[in-house]
Amino acid sequence: DELSFIDPSEVIEEIDYDLRPPSDDENLTADEKDGDELHADGSRATFEGHSSVVYTVEIDRSNPRNVLTGGGDDRGFLIDLSKDLQIASHHELSGHTDSVCSVGFSHDGQLFSTASFDGRIFVWDSQLKTQKFCLEGPDEIEWIDWHSQGPIILAGGRDGTVWMWLASTGECMQVFTGHE
Repeated sequence: DELSFIDPSEVIEEIDYDLRPPSDDENLTADEKDGDELHADGSRATFEGHSSVVYTVEIDRSNPRNVLTGGGDDRGFLIDLSKDLQIASHHELSGHTDSVCSVGFSHDGQLFSTASFDGRIFVWDSQLKTQKFCLEGPDEIEWIDWHSQGPIILAGGRDGTVWMWLASTGECMQVFTGHE
């Protein structure tokens, strides 16, 4: 018995790899392949506050003019956009000692968070733009996510644990283990 993922009756045409038509990349000049080709920039606004790679971006669902970023420069930024989607202001979110790898807004936009490979999550007040809590978690946080209906933050660590906090108090509610 041969394992088959494609029903032979569904095959329209087989193409020999060496006889395939050239891709668009194969028709580029050497300079174009190196990234020197000019592309139209369709962006509405550009934020250049980070001094290193940007790892994460999140838009506030309750107010889409609020945007969070996090990067390899150990910082996050809260960016406020104007009605015409230009950058009206930005606020630096500092204090992490390693790359900010994940950011997020609470379900109602009242709180937001920055998480870092340093194992800490900072919970911030959206109106005051001040840090409310520092949540200590796994050694290296890989991701965070807010519950869709309440002030609960989940975080996954490189060690396979998932942590859950009540963000309004900073209380650790549960640590889940077993993932590898």
